[in-house]
This record gives sequence, structure tokens and C-alpha cells, in this order.
Amino acid sequence: MTTHSIDQINSALNAGHPEEAERLCRTALAVAAGDENLLFLLAVSLRFQQRMLEASSVHAELTRIFPMSSLHWGNYGASLLHVGLQDDAIQAFSKSSQLDPANPAPRFHWGMLLIEQRDYLAARNMLLDAFELDRESPIIRIHAARACCLAQDFDGAGLLLKPWRSWLPLNNDKLQLELAQVLTLRNDVPEAAELLEDILSRLPSHTEAILLLATIYERFNRLADAEAMVLRVVRMATASTIEQRNEASHFLATLALRSSTNADLKAPTITHTIFNWQRCVTSKGMFRRR
Repeated sequence: MTTHSIDQINSALNAGHPEEAERLCRTALAVAAGDENLLFLLAVSLRFQQRMLEASSVHAELTRIFPMSSLHWGNYGASLLHVGLQDDAIQAFSKSSQLDPANPAPRFHWGMLLIEQRDYLAARNMLLDAFELDRESPIIRIHAARACCLAQDFDGAGLLLKPWRSWLPLNNDKLQLELAQVLTLRNDVPEAAELLEDILSRLPSHTEAILLLATIYERFNRLADAEAMVLRVVRMATASTIEQRNEASHFLATLALRSSTNADLKAPTITHTIFNWQRCVTSKGMFRRR
């Protein structure tokens, strides 16, 4: 019965129906209360529905039933991060690491939390610990390199990223963007531009990639290309956030100042574009508080 139910639940999740997966989990748990696999899949189905607090409660239940599982303590810690309980998350990651010192996952998530808390040196050390446990993982290498850059250890970042071309294709645009950002921090700008252009060849409306590539074009004094990139963000009212469009408008103003002595660009044209865009956005109420 449980095996059949698990197959059905996995099929529902793979088909993109987490609500159905949740229903199947709860039905099966009514017969097999406390089943480890069913509880885990219930937590997954809740996370897929962005019901993070409920998912965290299920992960907490798993740690109570299976207190010696490093996996469940690590998942519990990650779920606590989603609901903003950082101190509790650190305790869960610490417990997970104690139970399985060879597991890099809790150290990785702990290091990511330390980056968020801007404790860059501690984040570097934690993520380097995770790297030592899994030296082949691109995601650990990339984020450890980011922490190294933030801690001003650019040589360490370079060593971590040395084989980055062998990781391509990453098949993960978010991770590829992160790699481009870290390469930019190391001043490996042409390589970062290559990765961003690849993302945009597949996802032309990827706002973060557009804005980062525009800053790279500006650094190479390709002001016309930079302006063209930023104008794409300005025109994507539904595909970008207000913060991103504000960033784009400030960037356009900067380009306008730089282009005032550049024959390829005319500052009045850019200023007029900014004015018209802001008037259009304001008239549609896009800056109204919700």
C-alpha cells in the first residue's frame, strides 16, 4: 500500500500537481501514520505550494521521529531559513553536521546563511569546509568562490573557479548567473559577459542578466550597447520589478552623463526616454502602494 502510494505521489509531483500529491500523502498517512517517506513527500508537496511554515512543521516532526537522521535535520534547517528563523536554522545545521560529519549539505546552507548575514569571513570558512567534503560540486565551488571574493580572498576564488568551463552547460540559469557575478567580482569580465550572453540567447527577458551585462558593456565603454540593454528592462513592465526598473533608470542617467562627450550617444535623447518612461509608469499607478 505504501509503495503504491509513494509511486502515485511522485507521479503527481513530477506532473506539477503538488496539491494532489499533498492529498495523496495525507490519505496514506491516515493509514500509515509516521511513515518516513510519506512525511518527507508531504513536506516536499507543501514546499512546492510555497506553504513554507507548514512544510517546516512536517520537517520538525521528522526530526522528532527520526532524531538521528542528518538528512532530516538538514532539511529542517533549510525550511527554517524559508520562514526567517535563522538562529534555529543554525542549530539544525549544527545538529545535522554532528550526526554526519561527511555530509557537505548542512555546511553549505550554513555558509549561505552567513553570506546573507554579511559575515563573509565565517561564510568563506564554512563553504570551504563544504568544498573539502565535495570537491566536485560546481554549486559548492561557485558559492564558496563568491564568499572568498566577499572576504577579499580573490586568489582562493580563482582556484575554486579554475575548472569552470568544464562544468558547462550548467543547465541551471540561476547558477550560471551566480557564476557570472563571481567572475565579475574577480574582474574576469569577458568570461562573465560570455555566460550572460548565453543566458540571454535563451532567455531574452532575464532582467538580472540584462542589467549585469549592461554594467559590463559600460566598463568596456560600449555605451550604446549598455543603453540598449537597459532600455530592454525599462520596456519590460511585466517582466521586471519596480526596483529593477528604478535601477535601470538610474543607470540610464549615468550613461547620459558619460555620453555627453561621446559622439555615439546623445544625452538629450536618453533623458527624454527616462522622462517618458517615468511618466508612463506613474500614470499606470505602478508605484502605488499595495
